[in-house]
Amino acid sequence: MSARARYGQLALIIAGILVAAYLTLLHYDTRIPLVCSDHGFVDCQSVLSSPESTWFGLPVSLFGLFWFVSYGVLVIFRPQALWVGRSLAMVGAATVLYLVYVEFVVLGTVCLWCSSLHVLILTLLVIELFQWATWQDRTAEAEFSMVPNRISGRKSSGHGESL
Repeated sequence: MSARARYGQLALIIAGILVAAYLTLLHYDTRIPLVCSDHGFVDCQSVLSSPESTWFGLPVSLFGLFWFVSYGVLVIFRPQALWVGRSLAMVGAATVLYLVYVEFVVLGTVCLWCSSLHVLILTLLVIELFQWATWQDRTAEAEFSMVPNRISGRKSSGHGESL
């Protein structure tokens, strides 16, 4: 993984942690002001106070916070664990699809804070998939360069050597 992609992931993760922490604090402390529209199609209060905003008695944002922290730990300490990162990103994206369905179809209103988390998670998935695709390309090139040269019987070095 390139350093640029890794720093980009970390910036998105930090933003996600901050937003998810804010939404979680809002759930537990009503003195914190909600900085969002509270009427019309964009109505954060309706979304955040709906029965769908909690799972197992805990705010959905707490699960989001846990997801971002877990993903951040993975990016920092285990960047070579590609399948774990992809799996976590796909679980996050599947959850986002469900939550967007709930907002648009069930509730008929959206929360901009929640939508920002959705965009962050989907962007992290795109980065993961791009990293996977480029890793696949590099792996295929490496495997191809190790194929024996049928004419000379030698393995190619992959540097365009001629016969």
